[in-house]
Amino acid sequence: MKNRNELLANYMGFEKVKINHFGTIYETKWQLENEDWLNKVGLTNVGEYFVNLKEDLFFETDNETVKYHSSWDWLLPVWHKASCQFFDSEFREIKAKICMAICDVNIDNAYKYLSSLISVAKMKGLWSV
Repeated sequence: MKNRNELLANYMGFEKVKINHFGTIYETKWQLENEDWLNKVGLTNVGEYFVNLKEDLFFETDNETVKYHSSWDWLLPVWHKASCQFFDSEFREIKAKICMAICDVNIDNAYKYLSSLISVAKMKGLWSV
């Protein structure tokens, strides 16, 4: 589940980063390069995060916070983006399965099929992190 959530977060423009103790030798290269952004959004806690610099968004990477697998509010924007982006006929069958899962209000299947669609599209080079 965690890998699927990470895949969907990446697809939605989030990058996984590690934040170490600030002002120490353990600060990551990413922290040093994005210090102004971290200050702007108030991200000061040590941990792993998904961050979207363009939209000034971040959230922890744990399954309690990342809810693509359990919340329609998280999953449906991914579906909207994917349904608009991937028109190839080869995706027709899996897109139909996603639509059916959504109509059946079955988030488990919608999550599974949408993750598969995004994964295949990534392998085909139709999007990248």
